[in-house]
Amino acid sequence: MEWYDNIFNLINEATDCIDCLEKQLTLEQECMDYLDNVDENVVEGAIMKKVMRKGKAIRKKFCKLATQKQLGGKCVARGAKERVKKSRSMRKAAKKKKGKMSRISRKRKKSLKRGKRMGLY
Repeated sequence: MEWYDNIFNLINEATDCIDCLEKQLTLEQECMDYLDNVDENVVEGAIMKKVMRKGKAIRKKFCKLATQKQLGGKCVARGAKERVKKSRSMRKAAKKKKGKMSRISRKRKKSLKRGKRMGLY
């Protein structure tokens, strides 16, 4: 909310006269409406990150905790059964991934280079 405080202070500085009280109130109301409607970077515990997909930079939501999943744009806790199932499948995936690791690291290295050129990382 630091950015909101900066905007609010700018409004107060720009409309510091007594005659401009009505203008100041409308600007404050617009800021409050903006806060209510928008702010896709903070979605109930989710974090928006820039990632490379198919050579292009996109924004993707990630949950802060590993025990949560995306459901309707919000991070929701996983059930016990789902967590056990996920851990088993992750173990299987790790075995498969071991053989493909050199290819994965080469592609990751290439992607990071591309991202650095675009100014993401």
